[in-house]
Amino acid sequence: MLNFFENKKNRYFGILGIAFLFFPLISFATGVPPKNFADLMYFLMDFLKLTIPVFISLGILAFLAGVAIYILKGDSETERAKGQQIMFWGIVAIFTMVSMWGLVNLLYDTFFSSSYTEPPQQNWTISV
Repeated sequence: MLNFFENKKNRYFGILGIAFLFFPLISFATGVPPKNFADLMYFLMDFLKLTIPVFISLGILAFLAGVAIYILKGDSETERAKGQQIMFWGIVAIFTMVSMWGLVNLLYDTFFSSSYTEPPQQNWTISV
């Protein structure tokens, strides 16, 4: 699989194939194009909400690949160090993505949440 991406032409086709997975979302083919700034912000926030779990999964896969390298190639000190480095950067990626996910949700709930309701009005009447 990795030999497939060593060829420059295959690498471009791979990147292009991944880009086409997100093309309907980017080209607004999944809905009505934004007409104002709020619609554009809704689109961007929804796009971020979709992509962050993908990056979290990639971070977890990187961490697990580092664990596999560390365990399977434990006899070589350089390979163990390489596995430790991959595990470290996998944890950094997971922490960063979870933090970004929390920040995106905080911003989304702060600026675009419609859960606020006004308190009920009380009718104050004076009876004589």
